Amino acid sequence: MNPIDVLVIGAGPAGLTAAIYTRRSLLDTVVLEQEAPGGQMLLTPGIENYPGFGNVAGYELAEHMETQARDRGARFLSDRASGLSPVSNGLIECVLESGQRLTSRSVIIASGASARKAGFINEAQFTGRGVSYCATCDGLFFRNKHVFVVGGGDSAVVEALHLARVARSVTMVVRKPHLAASRARQREVLEEPKISVRFQAVIESVDGAHFVETVALRDLRTDQIESLDYGDEGCGVFVAVGRKPSTEFLSKDLGILDEQGHVVTDHHMRTTVPGVFAAGDVRAKSMRQVVTACSDGAIAAESASSYLANPQSFQSIKPR
Repeated sequence: MNPIDVLVIGAGPAGLTAAIYTRRSLLDTVVLEQEAPGGQMLLTPGIENYPGFGNVAGYELAEHMETQARDRGARFLSDRASGLSPVSNGLIECVLESGQRLTSRSVIIASGASARKAGFINEAQFTGRGVSYCATCDGLFFRNKHVFVVGGGDSAVVEALHLARVARSVTMVVRKPHLAASRARQREVLEEPKISVRFQAVIESVDGAHFVETVALRDLRTDQIESLDYGDEGCGVFVAVGRKPSTEFLSKDLGILDEQGHVVTDHHMRTTVPGVFAAGDVRAKSMRQVVTACSDGAIAAESASSYLANPQSFQSIKPR
C-alpha cells in the first residue's frame, strides 16, 4: 500500500478543518476516528460563539464540517491509534487498535482532550442538561440563574469570573481549605460580590426532572449533606478540575509531550518530529474553543502541505 500524504488522527473541529484544508491542496487524506465525528462539539447542546451561526447545536455543526471534509475527498477510517513512530525514508507509521498499520508522509495529531470528571452522582446523566465543562461555551444558557463551579484552581476561578458576568450568583465548591489559583486570581474572586466559596466541600449529587434542579453538597469537615432545590428554574454546575489530553497512544520517547501529556508545538503547529503536527485541544494552549481548534487545524494543514512540498527545507521545532 502506498503511503498516505496526510493522516489526521481525530475528527473533532481541528481534525475536520485540517482534512478540509489538506484536500484543498489535493493531498491524499485519511481521517482516523473511532467515534462519531465532532469530538467535544457533540456534547454541547448549543454553540453561540461560532461565527456565521447565531446558535447551532454541536452535532449540527459537526455534521456540516464532516460533510464538507467528505465532499472534498477526505477518507474516514473507523479505528483508534495505539502507537505512532517515525520509520525509514521520512515516513511515519501509525499502529491501530485493530492491528492494522498505516504509513503516512505526514501526521496531524488532533485527538483532542476530555474534561476530567468530578465524580458526583448523576454527573454523566445530566451532562448537557445542567452539567457543563465549559463556561465560555454554555454560560449564556444560565443567564440570571444560580450556578456552581467545581474546582479551586486557576481554570475554575476563570470559569467563575466569566459566569459572574451572566449568572445571578456563583458558588465555587472547593475540596481544599483554600484556593489553588494564583494570588491575583484569588483576589479577583474574593472581591467579586456575585461569587461565594464553599471550602472543604464537594457536590455529592445532582438531580431533576429534565435538567438539574437540585444539588446536594457534602461538608467534608462534618460529613453533613445539604440539599439545595432550585425548582423549575434549575441551576448550572460547571466542572473545572482539569482536562486530560487524548495522547495515550504517543510514547514519551517521541519527545513531543509536556508533563501534562499535551503535545507541544510552535505557532506553525510543528512538533519536534519532522512531519508530525498537532492541532486543537491536544496541544499545550490557553484557549480551547471550537473556533481556535479550527484555526489550529487550518494552520497544521498548511504546515503539512509546505513540509510535503519540500521536507528538507521545512524545520521542526527544537526539542525542549
